[in-house]
Amino acid sequence: MKYVLMTTAFGNRDLSGILAQIPNAFIVTDYRHDAMGNFLNAISYTDDAFVLLEDDAELCNDFCSRIEDAISQYPDTMINFFSLRKIDYEKGEPFHVSGGRYLGNVCVYFPKGFGVAIADFYKEWSGKIENPTGNDLLVADWLKSKGLKYIQWFPHLVNHKVGKSLIDPRRSSKRTDNRFQK
Repeated sequence: MKYVLMTTAFGNRDLSGILAQIPNAFIVTDYRHDAMGNFLNAISYTDDAFVLLEDDAELCNDFCSRIEDAISQYPDTMINFFSLRKIDYEKGEPFHVSGGRYLGNVCVYFPKGFGVAIADFYKEWSGKIENPTGNDLLVADWLKSKGLKYIQWFPHLVNHKVGKSLIDPRRSSKRTDNRFQK
């Protein structure tokens, strides 16, 4: 499996926890304060299937084998491995979600061809002015335009680290799942 890790040259990001479990991750670094540009570079890296991670993801134990097992169950469907939605715990297992409800890119599996297709869709995306950093909104609109659903994986395989958002400092620094189990 290919792993693509998005990070930034701004702020003090410690990648050691992620790289300890995924030493072969391809790292895409934002040098221009351009979150959307970095996202587009990351998802355009390969036309093959890949897992995209943000640099503020906290991985579960035995991450690679657990995520690759999950992907083997849904190899042709986008899978989101983090959420703060209560319904995840209510359902208690992976479930399909309408593409237009997609939210977050902390850790996501992109099937073959999806990343490049979404990057191409950005060229015509109507939300780029209103949501210049809304890469999850871009993904939601692409899924919706294709009539696709995605899988919300449960239990979550990553958590979002506590910390100030470098994209939007007004966001809560506590966008974490307090029930996450490594």
